Amino acid sequence: MAYVRVKSQVPGLDVLEREVRAHVAANGSGAAVDDGWWESVYDRLEQMVGWKSQLAEPILRSGAAFEIAYTYLGRLAEIFDD
Repeated sequence: MAYVRVKSQVPGLDVLEREVRAHVAANGSGAAVDDGWWESVYDRLEQMVGWKSQLAEPILRSGAAFEIAYTYLGRLAEIFDD
């Protein structure tokens, strides 16, 4: 799974994932997810992986790596209307 590979190389991503899981468990998912909270997840994720990160590995600084992590966390929170 691509997310597992990204997570294994990005410091702090596992902590953010646990936070998302805990938030959903405590507050619900989908429509119940607070927009401000999700925006903070997005902002922190941008700093960890993708074009705004300070990672040395070019693949982890790519938009594709960001999208992999964002999509995985968004699915955990059930914010997407798949």
